[in-house]
Amino acid sequence: MTDAEQLATLRAWPGWQWETLDPLAVAAARMGRLREAVWAADQLMADRLVGSSISGVTIPPAQVPTSQFS
Repeated sequence: MTDAEQLATLRAWPGWQWETLDPLAVAAARMGRLREAVWAADQLMADRLVGSSISGVTIPPAQVPTSQFS
């Protein structure tokens, strides 16, 4: 995907913040670094999600009623 295609994809996202993100994306595309910036942002988001996960929570299995017809 080219930087121009990446910019078009980003602009199509619901909630795209035109006032703050669009100028940054345009500048990155102009430098030919938009794909790299998107990858880095995705990696940061993944790191934040992994770091904030709660691994000590367990969910008990659902109790399924026994059928009277078995």
